[in-house]
Amino acid sequence: MDLSKKGLRTGLLCLALVVGLGLFNEIKLGLHYPGLLFNCLVLCAVYVAWGFSVYRRFPQKQMRFYLSLLVMMFVLLNLLRTAKYGFVGWNGSFQRFLWYGYYLPIVFGPLLMFRAALNIGKPNDYCVSRFWNGLYVPAALLVCGILTNDLHQAAFRFAPGFADWQSNYTRGPLYFTVVAWIALLTLGVLISALRSTVSRRLLKTVWLPLAVLALCVLFGLGYVADLGPFARLGHVIQFPEYICLCTIAFWESLVAARIVTSNNGYPDVFAASMLRAGLADPQYRVQQTAADGFCPTPEQLRAAENGELLLPDGNTLLKVRPVRGGRFYWLEDITELRRLNESLGAAAEELAEEHEILRAKTELDESRRATAMQLQLYDRVTESLRPQLKTLNAWLEALPEDEAAFCTVLRRSSVLLAYCKRRSNLLLQAEEHPELTGEALRQCFDESARALSLSGVASEIEVEPLLRFSARDAAALYEAFETVLEQVLPALGRLDLTLTAGPDGVAVLRLTAALKEEAPALSQRLQQTLNGLLQGVAARFVLNVKNQREGVQPVCD
Repeated sequence: MDLSKKGLRTGLLCLALVVGLGLFNEIKLGLHYPGLLFNCLVLCAVYVAWGFSVYRRFPQKQMRFYLSLLVMMFVLLNLLRTAKYGFVGWNGSFQRFLWYGYYLPIVFGPLLMFRAALNIGKPNDYCVSRFWNGLYVPAALLVCGILTNDLHQAAFRFAPGFADWQSNYTRGPLYFTVVAWIALLTLGVLISALRSTVSRRLLKTVWLPLAVLALCVLFGLGYVADLGPFARLGHVIQFPEYICLCTIAFWESLVAARIVTSNNGYPDVFAASMLRAGLADPQYRVQQTAADGFCPTPEQLRAAENGELLLPDGNTLLKVRPVRGGRFYWLEDITELRRLNESLGAAAEELAEEHEILRAKTELDESRRATAMQLQLYDRVTESLRPQLKTLNAWLEALPEDEAAFCTVLRRSSVLLAYCKRRSNLLLQAEEHPELTGEALRQCFDESARALSLSGVASEIEVEPLLRFSARDAAALYEAFETVLEQVLPALGRLDLTLTAGPDGVAVLRLTAALKEEAPALSQRLQQTLNGLLQGVAARFVLNVKNQREGVQPVCD
């Protein structure tokens, strides 16, 4: 049972006040009105003090709410009784309506107590079903029926003209309906408490509220029947106040039996538990802690209030949260968490190393692929320039000793070198730019023209820069140009080249070669070579060969 020293002291103090008040009423001092007012103030103080105690101790929000309203009903009943008997005796009608007003707290009080009982054993955020809200309708009808009793007298019947209405009356059906209403709701409170007791297996302590309820009923019956042992009770305390105090005693018995959850005895809970927690006052001084608990300093509590504090052992976190009247603190063991973090850190380092190895391997593979692609490209360049390189190699291996012949070989070699340079550039550009402009071909032809000028061959190059070719077509035109150039180079005196767009949109490369000697007949092999080079090319190649002394002779179209 939950019988704390503080709770016992408070209960004994309230009992002493009520008994002292009854003894004060037994003394005939001739102070009627001051005595009534004193009684009212003392009883209201007891009710309100219990209401504040309920609000402070009971964690269940809905239960606190309804019991607080119940305390207001107690206070209202006390005020109505004091006003009726002490201050409005001069007006019989008003006094009678104050008497009818008793039934506002008498009818709604049991309903509020029943609504509070529905929350026994429920979580703190539990809300009662809205179905029970319908009970407010019959309660309101009963109160309205009592307040309008003068019109129908269904609750109390009086003599004509309300003569001697305070003592000469009979009770009607509405009165007994109110009694049944109170009895049913009281029974509902008892059933709710017992059901919660059974569901939570608290049968060992259920005898306490049942014993308190039995004593209250026993004394109440003796009070109403005015039996000998209970006759003096009516002189000590009035029956409505007796019912209010019995209600308080019943709820306190539920708390003592642990049927109603309260925060009483939390120092004992802390002392007996293995919790690593405690309570501190607003000045951060520790007030309650477990037997083996840690008592942090005020500085540590202040440091942990806005977050958390790692204690010097490195494995414990101190956390603080504000509560009403102080601070709640607790400790968390993070040894396992630190171990996991260290494991994760080691795993992260291993993954970082593996990532670095994989990144280096990927870069190496990319470099190898790029190198392989470059080697393939260089192989294609070498393969396409193989005839020219073979010719250069033959010339360089058999250089003549005669100075004039030596210079002639060098001049002719410069033409081949210019072609090799520009031909390789075209192949390299084709990897990044599949389409080339006429400007790219013009640079190739200019390079070959400069090499021809070393041999005394004049040339004129005209190319439309806006022409566009595929890389394959450009290489084929330049290769065809070089093939013809190598055939006529020994006798070449002048070279004219134009590259324009034809009327059908196809580019036309026109090459005019003026020879110093009689124009040799171009062999059929050259013709076949040109046809093979220009097969499938979207351009036309026109070759004109002439003697410097004679007119132009078209040779190949």
